[in-house]
Amino acid sequence: MKLSSFFEYSDQCVTNVQNALSQVWYIYKNGSCNVPANDVRKMVYYTSQVISTEGANSFYNCYLFASSVESVVNKRLDTFVDFSDLYTSFLFNMLSNSLQIKTIATNINTYSDAKKWPELSGEIAKLIRITLDFESSNAAALNETKPNE
Repeated sequence: MKLSSFFEYSDQCVTNVQNALSQVWYIYKNGSCNVPANDVRKMVYYTSQVISTEGANSFYNCYLFASSVESVVNKRLDTFVDFSDLYTSFLFNMLSNSLQIKTIATNINTYSDAKKWPELSGEIAKLIRITLDFESSNAAALNETKPNE
């Protein structure tokens, strides 16, 4: 599942941030030349170009993305009756996903030891998703249920 299926502007935000970081990396790697006066001018030009293009776009699109996340989270929180419903739902979610969490934890250790950073970050994202993505259980309190006679 992609972020864009839940939140607006997520793809634009990620793309703009990646492009801005690519341009900063390009400046870092190619920012020196033989003439120091030209080097300063070139660095100022490249830096202002990054700030005015991808930097500005990433701030705008990431702000819209954060607003979208806020509205989705508020809608999700409104579905919970009270804090005990939220807490119970979280515990039920953790119990129901315990086998997946164990597998992910094992993968995180394996990828960390092997220094496979893209796979490691993917597993961490899966863990965060499993942990935080749950819905209200709407379970009645035990003292309010009537025993079957």
